[in-house]
Amino acid sequence: MGMLGRTQRQQGLDTSALSKMLQGEQQRAAAPALGGLAKLLDADGDGQVMDDLAKAGGSLLGGLFGKRKA
Repeated sequence: MGMLGRTQRQQGLDTSALSKMLQGEQQRAAAPALGGLAKLLDADGDGQVMDDLAKAGGSLLGGLFGKRKA
């Protein structure tokens, strides 16, 4: 708490600016943990994971329910 007070005074932050700063720090702290997983799941490297998950899910379901040769 003391460090927050010092930072607030040194940078002249009001409570809103201090809150935004803390939220940014929280997001940066969480990013590395999610970043590795996102890179692993992003098969085509476009920065979007959802399209790759949809393709993987479609392939899985297609394999389960697809046509089988007699």
